[in-house]
Formats: sequence, structure tokens, C-alpha cells
Amino acid sequence: MPGRTRSASDVRSIANADADNLQSAAARLVALIEQAREQQRRFLLVLTGVPGSGKTLAGLHVVHSAVAPRVERYGDIVYLSGNTPLVVVLREALARDEYLRSRLVKLGQAKTAHYPTSKITAAHDACKRVVKLMSKGRVEPCAVPPLHNIDRWWNPAALDSLRMLRAGIDAETKSNSAEHTLLLIAFCRTLIGLSNVAFNHQSMGFKDDRQMTFSLDCDTGEIFENDVSFVLSGAANNPKGSATVILGLAQSDCECGRYV
Repeated sequence: MPGRTRSASDVRSIANADADNLQSAAARLVALIEQAREQQRRFLLVLTGVPGSGKTLAGLHVVHSAVAPRVERYGDIVYLSGNTPLVVVLREALARDEYLRSRLVKLGQAKTAHYPTSKITAAHDACKRVVKLMSKGRVEPCAVPPLHNIDRWWNPAALDSLRMLRAGIDAETKSNSAEHTLLLIAFCRTLIGLSNVAFNHQSMGFKDDRQMTFSLDCDTGEIFENDVSFVLSGAANNPKGSATVILGLAQSDCECGRYV
């Protein structure tokens, strides 16, 4: 079953491997791949070993090690495995990586875009409509995100208000419009601000019971309006020149990526 490599991960973080020559075996395979490319030849490379010796891990090392120095280009290598559980895990991880990469590209594009005064004003007006719609309860809350233990991230009151706020943004702005993008960025700030995550430590753990309270006096709409004002003040300060968002591998330079 084919799958792409994880660009956001490093398989070297998998520490358990029984073979003591794992690194040298992977390096030798990469060298032969490079030799085949340079000589325009085809090699059939077979790596043997007893069960649990690290053959699968060596294959993942080879895929990543070949892409990083551009011996192979990203997307040229197809990883095949008959290990069904492994394939299921990798496919899920790859799907999440692909989604994350697409969101990071959109964020980069939003941060480098130019916003004329008309767009800033339109986003501000849309914010007022969203808050009004939310305060009067005239919008159906969006679905609860399929996040494991979501009640640890937001208590029910905060989650309900965020669901209504997210639905209001979709109802009052056109998808992929400048107003929609700017309000979503502000929404992310509100979402983080209302979460139970403690940002006062590098581990980013959860707040203790004394901190995990949602005051009835806490106005999500007001918080969102403040976040929108913050985002729009930054968006109004348009960057000089132009920028290009490049999607590439962190292990190598940007030239191996594709322009977006």
C-alpha cells in the first residue's frame, strides 16, 4: 500500500531498534540510490533480517535520508508495506501532516497578503454582524470538533460559545474572502484565550482546577471583538514588496519544495 513520507517528522525519534548497524545499512542504501541516479541505472536492493531487527525502520530512514539531501525529490519515493497496522498508522499520520501543511500555507499567505482599507472595514463590519448574530442566538452552532478529551481543552460553556462564534463567521462572510480569513485568525486567538491550556510553561500543560473556570460574566463576543481589532490593526500595516509562500521540507533548502 503506497504512502508518502512525513515531512514534519523525523523517524530517527523512533528509538527502539535491535539492529546495531541500522544507520550504516540505511546510509549504504542511500549511497546506492544516488549511484543509480548518477549512472542512470536500476538497482534492486534487498535488506534482510530477523523479525524485529529494524528492517521497516531502516526503510523509513532510507526514504527520509534520500529526500533530505535531494538524492530523491519529495514525491518520487513510494513506500510499500504489507504490515497492515503500520500502514494504517502511517496513513493517518500523513493525512494529519497534509492538513497541517495546507493550513500553514494559508496562514503564511494571510500574513503576507496586502489588505486595502476597504477589506479592513468590511472585516470590521462583518465582526459586528457575527457578534450580533451570536448574542441573539440566531445561528446554529457548528459541530463539536472530533478532538480527543475535548472537555479538557474547553469547558462546556466556552465550547458552546466558540461553536456559535465559528458558525456565525461562516454565516456572515464568504469562504476564502479576506474578511473570512481575518476573522478566522481572530477566532483562533479567541479559541486559544478561552482554552484550559496553560501557556506559562514550555510543556503547555493544562491549567489546574482553580484556573479551569469559565466566568458567566465572560463575554465571548467582546473577547472576539478585541481579538479582531488586534488582527485588523496588524493587517492594516501592509508589508512592503511581495512575498511567496513555499511549501518544502524542513530538512533541506526550499528549492526542493513547490511554490504555492
